[in-house]
Amino acid sequence: MSDTAEERARDAFLSNPFPASPWVKIEKDGIAIATGYSEALERLLRWVPKARWRRDTRSWHVPFSGADAVRAVLPEVIRLAEAAQELDDTPKAAPMASPLEAQQDPSAELLFRVEDGVGYITFNRPQARNALTFGMYERLAEICIATESDKTIKALVLTGAGDKAFAAGTDISQFKSFKTAEDALAYEARIDHVLGALEGCGVPTIAAIAGACTGGGGAIAACCDLRIGAANAKFGFPIARTLGNCLSLGNYARLAALIGPARVKDIIFTARLVDAQEARAIGLLNEVLVDADSLAQRAGALAKLVASHAPLTLRATKQALLRLRQESLPKDAEDFVLMCYMSADFREGMDAFLSKRPPQWQGA
Repeated sequence: MSDTAEERARDAFLSNPFPASPWVKIEKDGIAIATGYSEALERLLRWVPKARWRRDTRSWHVPFSGADAVRAVLPEVIRLAEAAQELDDTPKAAPMASPLEAQQDPSAELLFRVEDGVGYITFNRPQARNALTFGMYERLAEICIATESDKTIKALVLTGAGDKAFAAGTDISQFKSFKTAEDALAYEARIDHVLGALEGCGVPTIAAIAGACTGGGGAIAACCDLRIGAANAKFGFPIARTLGNCLSLGNYARLAALIGPARVKDIIFTARLVDAQEARAIGLLNEVLVDADSLAQRAGALAKLVASHAPLTLRATKQALLRLRQESLPKDAEDFVLMCYMSADFREGMDAFLSKRPPQWQGA
């Protein structure tokens, strides 16, 4: 981020600072979180852009451009800080491994490998249709952010394990703890940060979609630069039929930019899934392949093709289009999120989903 952009981020933060806290200090070049060290805090903060632990000051430091990401997790940071004060486990060992270290443990929820300059990310919960946990979201953001400092990776391919689903949304169990407005807003801010890291990733991103691509999976696919699918790909956001929640403003904007407001309403109001051929016709997919094997081969070839082209041209194109869309986004968009997540309908939707029965909507 340029100095000018960081100055704008500082001004934006100073106009809307964090609530007063003994754990947070404003410094000339960013935000200091004087919490002490704990492994739990490291897991929470390591996906915040450019957050780092300073041994000399025994604090976490985040530039102003990372303020919104910190704001989303601040209540949990403070809770962990209080625990860390009681038991300071400052690390004595070497720093953690690079976020881009390959993960091929077949039991891991998200797999990552690099081959010929292409990073391959696989959502690996086929038994749950690759439903996304917070850990999977955070690992995805971590990889996207780390590519900024690793110039050996020229493109990323995202796919789901098996041929039944790319990703079938956020795991419903992640919503069980929602009790307050802060829980709902923190969730949306957390997911928006992850999707922002993917959308703003400095290298081309390709979603290779086989099977269901719904909810959070659809949001991830919409953030990718290119989307290709197998013939069995299905895309949608059936939340009006299932949970009774809503998308964030950022997700509505991404979808509207891809397919237009009328089609966004059609897909969400009817809660239907768009098949591969229709998805290609309306711009959700760039190509349709015969099956999952053909999809994997084409994804690798396409990634290598775009990776061979001028990286600054690709980066400039991504940034220009992203800025054009972001210019139109209003700053305050919490009201409709809270209307849905704090409603009796959302609780009914969750209970009905888990009980495998039709929900009874009340509009309240």
